[in-house]
Amino acid sequence: MGRWAWSNRETVESCQTLSVFELNQKQALSGRVSAKVSWMTVWGTAEQSIGIYVVATGDLGYAGHVQLRYKLTHALTGDSEDIEYTVGLEATSCYFGGVRYWFVCPLMHGSDVCNERVGKLYLPSHGKYFGCRKCYNLTYRSQRERRPKLSKTLEWLHDRH
Repeated sequence: MGRWAWSNRETVESCQTLSVFELNQKQALSGRVSAKVSWMTVWGTAEQSIGIYVVATGDLGYAGHVQLRYKLTHALTGDSEDIEYTVGLEATSCYFGGVRYWFVCPLMHGSDVCNERVGKLYLPSHGKYFGCRKCYNLTYRSQRERRPKLSKTLEWLHDRH
């Protein structure tokens, strides 16, 4: 039995994404660094950006934080709001030396903070703050695609030989 191809869940590909790995590659996780992270819109016309200020210690465990600063504009009303908050950083040791950085998800679940250690944070169209994939119940585009039934695949393989 096949599975449904339709889902009302938003995909990670449709969200703004903040990657700790990309920040590390651009050496933005070395000490105290101010930077700007930018994205193109879906149509490739206008640029959206956020300002970040990183305080990275490089220590294992708590490794500092990232201060996020951006303006959020409501699509229907045009009202804008300045958003500023802090996302924690953790560091773990790598097997062959060095450290790997992780974001600590700042979103709330009831009265508890998520605190999930993740490599990417997402800002969906309905969101106000960057958070992990689980908090926003996001899916991947590839999970929406129908997979061929196994019997059809086996027939195709049999016909080739």
